[in-house]
Amino acid sequence: MRLKHNGVELPGHFNSFDAVLRQAGLHRYTLTPQEIGLIRAIVERLHAMLAAHDPVKAAGAFDVLTMQMDIATIHCNDRRLNLSKLLASDATEFRMDLLAMHLYTDRKIGKLPNHIRLQCEENKL
Repeated sequence: MRLKHNGVELPGHFNSFDAVLRQAGLHRYTLTPQEIGLIRAIVERLHAMLAAHDPVKAAGAFDVLTMQMDIATIHCNDRRLNLSKLLASDATEFRMDLLAMHLYTDRKIGKLPNHIRLQCEENKL
């Protein structure tokens, strides 16, 4: 299935997420089709926010697949995220959670440091 936004097919990097998940060998990814759809929608929202603010970064410097994998990694290997809550959150919480995931995820072990807390965690202390 090819992703579309406002009737326009999105570039291939939005559509390669499923293939990467199937080939990922370092971590175990168990995502439902609904969760994959939510992760795609989250990254699409972030891409739209960047495009409105800085079209140059949105066109080239923003790595869609890395952001999708960061969210999937945290959700599957570290702490469960309320993906619906993240997608619906206000712009500030949305950006802060995604920035924390992107900057602080240890990609070798697939986890965030313990002191990092996200607003969209399902079981916050």
